[in-house]
Amino acid sequence: MHGGLTEGYAWRQGSPANALHLGRSIELLMELAWLLYEKLGNTKGASKLPKHLRLPAELLPMPLSAAEYGQPAIFLSWFFEYAPLHQWKQWLNCFMDNAIGSGSVAEELPGPELLQFNGLLKKLVYAVERVRSVAASQ
Repeated sequence: MHGGLTEGYAWRQGSPANALHLGRSIELLMELAWLLYEKLGNTKGASKLPKHLRLPAELLPMPLSAAEYGQPAIFLSWFFEYAPLHQWKQWLNCFMDNAIGSGSVAEELPGPELLQFNGLLKKLVYAVERVRSVAASQ
């Protein structure tokens, strides 16, 4: 999600519809993570992760700490303590609008959130996948 950091059209991976689809998929992932966070400890619903959101773990670098990997609920808790779901969605919309538009997200988001957004989303993907894999193995 580095598109939208500079002025001018930033999306370079096909049509802008691809960016919108990616944004909707990330929003669904955030909502699923929120539901998992609400249940903290009941990971049975994680195995119902929509197929289009499942990513092979070997394709991603391991961004989780050992503690977060062992107990992904630790990261989910921190993620939603950092910002509530509605704030994450606002930041995502800001990135998406600027990725397919001609603005710059750097003009709209405070520095800390701008720097944290991409890294925390990568960790979120891994944490949700880890919850799913733990639930599937039980």
